[in-house]
Amino acid sequence: MVCGLEHRHRTPCARHPAEQQTPGIGTGPLVTLAIDAGLARAAITTEATFSWSAWLWGLAPMSLFIAAVWFSLNLGRPAHLPRLSASLWLVLFWWAALVPTLLYALWWVPGARGLLPEAISREGRLNWAVYIGVWLWLLAILWRTSRRVGASRVRASFLATTVLGALLLSTWWLDSSPWRAVEPESSEPPPRLRLSQETFEQQQVLLAGALERIAVRPATPVQVFGIVYAPHEESVFMREAQLVERVMRERLGADGRTLTLLNHPSTVAHTPWATPRNLRSAIAAVAQRMDRERDVLVLYLTSHGGKDHRLVAQLWPLDVAPLEAADVKAWLDEHGIRHRAVIVSACYSGGWIAPLADDHTLVMTASAADRTAYGCGEDSPLTYFGEALFQHGLAQTRSLEQAFGLAAPRIASMERTAGLSETPSLPQLHVGPRFRERWSEWLRAIEPARQRP
Repeated sequence: MVCGLEHRHRTPCARHPAEQQTPGIGTGPLVTLAIDAGLARAAITTEATFSWSAWLWGLAPMSLFIAAVWFSLNLGRPAHLPRLSASLWLVLFWWAALVPTLLYALWWVPGARGLLPEAISREGRLNWAVYIGVWLWLLAILWRTSRRVGASRVRASFLATTVLGALLLSTWWLDSSPWRAVEPESSEPPPRLRLSQETFEQQQVLLAGALERIAVRPATPVQVFGIVYAPHEESVFMREAQLVERVMRERLGADGRTLTLLNHPSTVAHTPWATPRNLRSAIAAVAQRMDRERDVLVLYLTSHGGKDHRLVAQLWPLDVAPLEAADVKAWLDEHGIRHRAVIVSACYSGGWIAPLADDHTLVMTASAADRTAYGCGEDSPLTYFGEALFQHGLAQTRSLEQAFGLAAPRIASMERTAGLSETPSLPQLHVGPRFRERWSEWLRAIEPARQRP
């Protein structure tokens, strides 16, 4: 190096030309921080507030970042050679990184604001390709920047990969956005269950009335009866139970023969509780009103599920027991309901197939026995399974098998869009041959052949 020769002649070493022509070190970080703050605000569609503490927390790693760069540049460098400038390295990097940052913003901000089609705005393949491409671009900038300040190829490669790893970790683990979305205040507090003697007496009247209103079957070949059981108090299960009841009445011909058992604080005054005892009573009441050798019961269960394959029940402060597949089978067998479709929307619900499967039974589950299902959060409109089966599948066909065939790929697509393709739910289906015959007979009875899906 020329600088090394000058050092041997005891001539002052000139500064790197790039350092003389580059803006001051303070300008690059300020511009970068301003852009980052602007992008963070642009990605929030609602009212937001600026948090100085979060902004300063985001600045805290910068001093460590500068020290790490200087240490990496000069580690093991011979004493007779001048120190490589960390400030020059940072200036060059910040300014060079502005271009990919701005280009990525043209992709990220519209997606965050819902301005791009859903298929590409979430974590699908195209979004991952753009994301990875930006990081590879930054890696090239890091390497080139290190070379410009005088680092060797080996040192430049080490520094580039190390800094890129640190940036990735800080991006994933450190929430340094200075903007916080303002959550809208609810005009009404969430409902809470208040237990009293009146509540228990009212529930007894509601259950008796609901059981009494189940219509006696008319003189037709096959009738469908429906029971919806939603034992968890989260609102997503209430919304799903209401949708399923409507679809059973309108699409499956069970109007007047559908009963919903539901645990939610807002429905205590007009809907019977979802407890195992009430479900057993509902099965008994349906059995009394149906032709047990010919008619079909569709039982829909929706809740959280555990690895032990039990359905979770919750309605605080009421203590409700979980529901097991063996109990449901025992009650159906006890009351002689031969043809039944049991549909379970819950995590690990595939564990219900083996206990229930036989020639007269259809068992459909939202997931495999060792997989979770998705869309069961409090604020979710519906579970993925419930939406795909009842809003999508049964809107196009009355065949439960065909509806499952339409729902399964839709669920897989929803999971890919949400970045869940590595752990798919894998919905399951068992159809007994005698059940298939009975459902086909019902389809022939309600639809002319030319209109049948």
